[in-house]
Amino acid sequence: MCYQGDADYLTDFDIHPEDIHHISTSTQPKSTQATPIDYEKVKSNFCFAPIETIKRTFKYTTQNQVLPPSSFLRKRYKSPHPFMNIRRRNEYDATDMIYANVPAHGSGVKTAHLFTGCTSKVLDGYGCKSGDSADFLLCMQQRNITRGVPTRLVANNAPLYRSNAIAQYLGDMFISLWQCEAKYQHQNYMERRWQVVKRYTNRLIDRSGAPDVMWLYAMLLVIFCLNNMVDPNLAGGTQSPIAFSTGNINDISPMLQFSFWEPIYYLADDSERHFPGTSDEKRGRYVGISENIGHTMTFIIITDDTNKQIERSVVRSAIPKATANLREDPLKFFQYLET
Repeated sequence: MCYQGDADYLTDFDIHPEDIHHISTSTQPKSTQATPIDYEKVKSNFCFAPIETIKRTFKYTTQNQVLPPSSFLRKRYKSPHPFMNIRRRNEYDATDMIYANVPAHGSGVKTAHLFTGCTSKVLDGYGCKSGDSADFLLCMQQRNITRGVPTRLVANNAPLYRSNAIAQYLGDMFISLWQCEAKYQHQNYMERRWQVVKRYTNRLIDRSGAPDVMWLYAMLLVIFCLNNMVDPNLAGGTQSPIAFSTGNINDISPMLQFSFWEPIYYLADDSERHFPGTSDEKRGRYVGISENIGHTMTFIIITDDTNKQIERSVVRSAIPKATANLREDPLKFFQYLET
């Protein structure tokens, strides 16, 4: 058998090109032509709309789905076209993995994956334990479920983004991958957005006095604020990233209630209220706004007694001295605030 690259040596064995020409495979490039569409035939599928309307519909839409070619019907457990089961966005997404030198409160993670829309600037962040391709895949799936599937993923040159699992998912979702040149991380738009997020997060921790372990909560609150604040570069400085992405005016009421690490009171559970031995309220610290639990005015709290994260909507500030709960906050706390 003759392999590609051996043809120059065939004459050594008394084999000449004309001897094998009749069995050689043509190397001419192949092209696929679209099958002409019989618009009259599909007219009934469009409720007998005008032919011109049907032609324009085919021209400006996709037809990527087909029914499985089988005459034997059986129950399906997986969608044959998963890319159509999720909302899509006509923009690129940029991503990057960031590192912290302090484990985050609760989860103990020291890395996070960040995503931003290259046009809308909508941000999302997800803490991750290992930073491997499996963790990134989960983060990207959550981003796409929440915001919609982008047309392209922009990332740095790390092999992480070229793993088999990532390639399979990108192919299933019809997402192209673009990676910046090695040592040219500035080509990744997420690098610039990360500088903004990091600057705001450092400032928030500095001015609130929160412990370093609260960095992930602070970063996620910064991302929430950046998503909901009007960006001067979007729609002439009249829209926030969320409004630009969804087309709906966003409501910033949750942002106006508390400041990061502000002491607050929340209503205790029924099982923890015993008259008159315990107060109906407990004290904690505000660290963020819950986007996936409860209604839009539900807040993330770190409790004082257990130092754990909870989500509550029945809350009030613990700062006003006139409405202080002195069983939870002795007078020395307010003397401290005055100093």
